[in-house]
Amino acid sequence: MAGRVFFRAGQRHSSRSGHKTGLSGLREELSRFFLRPISEVDLDILVDALAIANMENSAQTGHDRPNRKDALAQLKAMTRTKDDDKLIHALRGCDRMTFEAIQWCHAEIINEIVLQAHHFVDVHGHIHQFAPQIELYGEHHKQSNILPYLPMGIAGIRKAINFALQSIDSDTPLPGATHLPSFRIHPTSQAGNLKKTYQTKLAMTCVSMWAGYGRPDQRKPWQSPGTGNQSAIVNFTGMIFSFAGMHLSHSRLVTLLRGARIERSQELRDRRNARKGISK
Repeated sequence: MAGRVFFRAGQRHSSRSGHKTGLSGLREELSRFFLRPISEVDLDILVDALAIANMENSAQTGHDRPNRKDALAQLKAMTRTKDDDKLIHALRGCDRMTFEAIQWCHAEIINEIVLQAHHFVDVHGHIHQFAPQIELYGEHHKQSNILPYLPMGIAGIRKAINFALQSIDSDTPLPGATHLPSFRIHPTSQAGNLKKTYQTKLAMTCVSMWAGYGRPDQRKPWQSPGTGNQSAIVNFTGMIFSFAGMHLSHSRLVTLLRGARIERSQELRDRRNARKGISK
């Protein structure tokens, strides 16, 4: 089957939609669960985490999950696009992993410049010691009037697209680019399960919110399925994941929460150590 070009006819791949859908009633559910209102700041953090998790989950498990053929089809279509505005639309509309391949190649091109000259000067004359990222903006309604930031200009974008296309197409490092190894975000084989890091990140958000809003009477030990007395934090996390379109088993939720608690504890230790270092 031929690869798909997701940005045709003004469309965007679901992983780039930026929409926060399916979240009606979230505030009310949280207030009912914690018996007190949730601050706007904390609600915004949770909504953003849910939107990202929902998009990532759709990209990995949905019918439009991209593959290597899709990446090649989109990159080839971009190389044939002569109009600069249409090319920017293509960058905004392709799937997230294909855009990340372009972003990565773009950064590696700049890294080679930095390696030789010890700095990089972007199209606006600003000097950088590290490779700046492409910023497309326009992916959300509030950014619709913001011009994209293209560190090497449109010519640099086209060069990065060609590098990404050659690398994914050949599965070999590019000649003359010593540290541009083949980019394998779209492997030829689709065997095996992809790591779902977005689930861990959402679980970490749940743990952080629980630390701020969970009531003392809810802080019971986690229970095994079938006991009839499951922990409130597991039920809370299950509710949050359902808002992101994921209905996970009790055991999976517990595994995610355990990992999230370890990650959060490490983050807090790192912050304390950093503060101690500053105070010395």
